[in-house]
Formats: sequence, structure tokens, C-alpha cells
Amino acid sequence: MKVGPFVMTVLTLGFLTMGLMARYYHPDLETGDLGLPMTIAELLPSGLAGVLFAAPLAAVMSTVDAMILVVSGTIIRDLYATYVNQRVSDGRTSAVTSVTTLTLTAIVLVLALEPPDYLEYLVIFAIGGLEVAFFIPLVLGLYWKRGNALGAGMAMIGGSTWYALANDAVPELALGMFPVATSSAVALVLYLVGSYVGPAPRREVLVKFWGTQAEIDKLDDMLVPIR
Repeated sequence: MKVGPFVMTVLTLGFLTMGLMARYYHPDLETGDLGLPMTIAELLPSGLAGVLFAAPLAAVMSTVDAMILVVSGTIIRDLYATYVNQRVSDGRTSAVTSVTTLTLTAIVLVLALEPPDYLEYLVIFAIGGLEVAFFIPLVLGLYWKRGNALGAGMAMIGGSTWYALANDAVPELALGMFPVATSSAVALVLYLVGSYVGPAPRREVLVKFWGTQAEIDKLDDMLVPIR
């Protein structure tokens, strides 16, 4: 919790600086996606430029395959194995997972054949949606003892719904700002309401996250079944 924000601050400021420099050297680009690659190719030696080009490509590849595996695992483990066939065998699970992964990969490939005119809009929309869905539940879940699952669920669903509507169907909901601002405010209100309406976290949960090691050990001893 101490190192993570510092690392993300450095990375974010680095990305912002690169974007500003690309704008400075190429102010008239029709497609902003080309700004950084052209700046790297023109200003850096060929060897260093190649390394820098390889880094984002590797990052994209790892991100795409990780997301496909996550979505495939969610479909199979959380949906199929839970609601469709709870007694599915390991062999069947492996086969269905492979088919699902290949299907998702084919869909992504077809969509990539006609990419949007400006990819950054899609990236900004996705990152904004992730922030709205997870920032409030994550921060308050870590630092507020009264937070509970109902509040987190209401914040995630309500904030994401507000964000989607404010981005497209009902832009007035954004109040003239980037939709993340109003959506995060909605998520915060819903988290507070849900946390006070729903049941408080159990004592064993609070001890696990907020108690001393002695309290945790004592609670573990109490939870051990008596033989």
C-alpha cells in the first residue's frame, strides 16, 4: 500500500510526459496514436528505438492474453461450473476452456481487423470504467471498518451504470465534466448507503484485517473445531 501508489505515480507521470513531448514534436498529426511511435523513431538511435517499440508490444500481448484467459476462466469456473454443470470433470473443463478461449480469440481478432479511428478513446473509456467500478470499494474496503459486501456491490453496479449512461445515452449526467467524476461520487454515496443498510462485517473479518497478531492467533484457536 505504500510502494504501489509511488510506482503508479512515476509511471503515470512518465506516460503523460511522453504524450506531451509527442504533441510538441508532432502538433499536426491526424491520428494521435502515431505521435509516440513517430517521436521515438525520429529522436532515438535505431537500437534504443527498437527496444522501446518492443516493450509496448510485449505489454500489449501479455495484457491481451491475460484478459482472454481471465474472461475464459470466469465463463467456465464462475458460470458454467457453478450454474450449468456443477459436477463437470477436469477433462471436460479443460476441453470447454480451450474452446471458449479459441472462440474469444477469434472474436478479438475479427474486431481488430477494423480498429476504431482513435484507439485512445477506447482505452480512456475502459480505464475510466475500471476506476469507477473498483476505486471506491477498494479504498474504503481497505481503510473503513464499516464497509461491507452490499456497499461494495451497490457502488460497483450503480457507479458503472451511471458511467455508461453519462458517456453515451445521457451525457447530462456528467454535469459537463468527465463522467468519472460524477460516477465516482455516485459510487461513494451508494457504498456508504449499502454499508449502513447492510449488516456490519463479522468480528473474525475485522480481526483478520484490523487486529493484532495475538488477536488473530486467538481467533484462529477459537475457530478450530473441538474434537
